[in-house]
Amino acid sequence: MGASDGASDGGTAPRSGTAPRAGGAREPDGWLELAGITRHNLKDLDAQFPLGVLTAVTGVSGSGKSTLVTHVLGEVVGSGLKNHQAPQPAEPDDAGPVTPLSVGPVSGAERIDRVVTVDQKPIGRTPRSNLATYTGLFDAVRKEFAATEQARARGFGAGRFSFNVAGGRCETCQGEGFVAVELLFLPGSYGPCPECDGSRYNPKTLEVTYRGKNVAEVLRLTVDAATAFLADIPAAARSLKSLGDVGLGYLRLGQPATELSGGEAQRIKLATELQRAQRGIPSTSWTSQPPGSTRPTSNS
Repeated sequence: MGASDGASDGGTAPRSGTAPRAGGAREPDGWLELAGITRHNLKDLDAQFPLGVLTAVTGVSGSGKSTLVTHVLGEVVGSGLKNHQAPQPAEPDDAGPVTPLSVGPVSGAERIDRVVTVDQKPIGRTPRSNLATYTGLFDAVRKEFAATEQARARGFGAGRFSFNVAGGRCETCQGEGFVAVELLFLPGSYGPCPECDGSRYNPKTLEVTYRGKNVAEVLRLTVDAATAFLADIPAAARSLKSLGDVGLGYLRLGQPATELSGGEAQRIKLATELQRAQRGIPSTSWTSQPPGSTRPTSNS
């Protein structure tokens, strides 16, 4: 098992180097060290991880990358943090029952104040969930619609432009834009709502426009198109830039979570964390599988 940017396993971590070098690779500003790790096929392993730099844990299939990053780091480091959600426990496999986690001395964990696991699990399981709501950019969009003269004249607040509450949404589909379709002898599916034709909103809400587009039309914009259209809304622009940076410029703002692949869901989560970092919220992210990767590697 190996690691980039200076991380090593089973050795002694370097101590020098705290500042970035101009035009070169960043130097670690600290180290997270764990000794005597035992779980699954990790046996009495010592590992050191540089802090303040991008680190990739690599190795052949079955070498214990996911165990080390997702479970050991997630449990050991996260257990001492407030509001931390522990990773799901590992499940038994053909090799036998789950091996209890055993870790010796740990140093450097006090330098970490937030841990985020970025995995490929869906951001939602119904069409109601989408990247605009998950990243929070839709809150800023709704406020802009509520601030228009048309909305103020009608007494519409930001809640009117939410498809999750009654008032502005289509009540036939309850703001989902889709209705469940039961199929004989086949799993159920979704079809466009016959009342709103997938727009999610009722006609009166759609009469209000922002720069010539109603809220449903804004949700149909791709990330790339919305980046230009919403450039003067800082909160939305920040989210859109992060989404574009991770290669999701082709997705629609209102694209249902049920249409997203695991890799796309993971990149949306990564973009959400990147925009938090731009606001000065520190975090350490564990990625159980890099976006776009087809092999089970791990990043930290």
